[in-house]
Amino acid sequence: LSEPLNLNDNYSYWMSINNRFGNLENIPIRVIDKWTVEMLEKPVSEIYTGWNRDKTSYVIHADDNLSSLAMLVTNVEPQARDNNYSVSITCSNYECRYHKDNKEA
Repeated sequence: LSEPLNLNDNYSYWMSINNRFGNLENIPIRVIDKWTVEMLEKPVSEIYTGWNRDKTSYVIHADDNLSSLAMLVTNVEPQARDNNYSVSITCSNYECRYHKDNKEA
């Protein structure tokens, strides 16, 4: 890792990997030390660390905050600017009380 992890022994840890196609994978990890982790599952997507394009991005988080990562997609809009085809996704933080008063949900 490029920065040391500050760990709490009471939690399990996960790595959320965002590949170049925008897919997100959540992979459990084992912490070796504050600079080293081991993926406990092989990622489906290629992990790119070269220089010709953006490197694969990732976030490491403890299992205590997985629910805070939940998002509710409110809008998906394709965009094509400067030959860079992308999709703009608008989300809001999902909270379990969101559908509380909605009888149709």
